[in-house]
Amino acid sequence: MIKSSTLFILFCLLGSHNLSAQQRSRLGLKTGVNVAWQSGSLQGSPLVPLVSMHFTAFTEVQLAKRLFMQPAISLQGKGVSTENGDPNGGKGRVNMMYLEIPINLLYKFTLPNLKKLAIGGGPYAGLGLNGKERNGSPNVFRGVDGTEGYANTDFGFNIIAGTELSSRLSLSLQ
Repeated sequence: MIKSSTLFILFCLLGSHNLSAQQRSRLGLKTGVNVAWQSGSLQGSPLVPLVSMHFTAFTEVQLAKRLFMQPAISLQGKGVSTENGDPNGGKGRVNMMYLEIPINLLYKFTLPNLKKLAIGGGPYAGLGLNGKERNGSPNVFRGVDGTEGYANTDFGFNIIAGTELSSRLSLSLQ
């Protein structure tokens, strides 16, 4: 699985490099708040999303007049908490850190009397770097032997909507 993740990352980086040589592009940084939802329960207590942060470096490549590709590399904090998930009766909490590679397509347009708007989305692949429970267990990710735990890999789809406030500042929901 790690071999296929590595090939995916190399493909994304090489693809964005080749495109940036042919089209207009820009580099940028993003940071924001994560609210990662999970379904299920822990010892009978419902799971509640844990609020964390993300830091992302991206390149934006113009493919057509209003169409842009935005490959990135991102450090994502994720997790979950419960009211009664700890065996000792306290709050349960799981903190996880993922390295993600999203490739988003954005369509940018301007409405009359408004700033430039952007909508889009795309797939992402993630690799779990670190994870621990509040009770101090060393790693919450599944072991090589297949023991219980969270999967080290994460795949999904992003949906993005936002506005560009200036050429250097944007605000979006992802």
